[in-house]
Formats: sequence, structure tokens, C-alpha cells
Amino acid sequence: MDFHCHLDRHHQKADDGGDHFAAFLRAQLAADDARLWVGEHHLTIVGYCLVRLSQRPPVFEDRSYAEILDLAVEEPYRRCGLGTALVTEAQGWFESRGIRRVELRVSAYNEGGLAFWRKLGYQSYLEVMYRDDPQRSG
Repeated sequence: MDFHCHLDRHHQKADDGGDHFAAFLRAQLAADDARLWVGEHHLTIVGYCLVRLSQRPPVFEDRSYAEILDLAVEEPYRRCGLGTALVTEAQGWFESRGIRRVELRVSAYNEGGLAFWRKLGYQSYLEVMYRDDPQRSG
């Protein structure tokens, strides 16, 4: 979120956002259908990829899919192949479970992120649109 907040104010982290993310991460780590891969340098985590398996409603024929919930690499370690290596590990895990479709969300304002995912073969299929109501604050 710290990376994205300069791209779009909607990514501004709440004062207790770190606590909520830590709770979310603990829940994901305890789940059988989620995994976390980390990249380390001298015993320090410099990147991670958090994923989970999901199900669409029964109205869809192909219900099972995977989500890449988060991919982050510290600035000095970007463009060195770490992000690609983390995603490759995740994709191997998906394939071993028979999952063909993988989805993720990336900010429309994150040009580097969009280029990264496209380089790995991902493509857009939905547009998430929003409108800020100037009459309402908060």
C-alpha cells in the first residue's frame, strides 16, 4: 500500500492498517488453500508472493481458480528476476492442483506492475470502475 499510495489516494493505509493486514496474513497462512513464498537476501525478506485457491459461484462451468493476492519486491531487488521467480513458484503450485485460471488485481495507475504482469502472459478481462461522490466525504 505504501508503494501505491502515491499513485492513487485510495491506497492510503489506515492508522491500524498494518494490524489488519497482519491478521489477514495470519489467517491466510493457516488456510489449506493459501500459500506464501518469500525471497530472502542475507536472512532478510526482500519479496513475497501471497496466493490462494478460490471458487466461483455454481453458475459457472469452470469454478476453480487461483488468486495472486499480493506480490511485493523491495525496490533494490526489483528487475532482478525475484518477482518472476516467486510467481513461477506459485504457478507451479496452481498447476499441481489442476488450476488453469489465475487472476490478480493490479492498479490501473501502476504502469510498471501492468508491464510486469503482461510480460508474464497475464491480460485484462474486467475493468473495475469507480466514482467519487463529491457530496459525500469520508
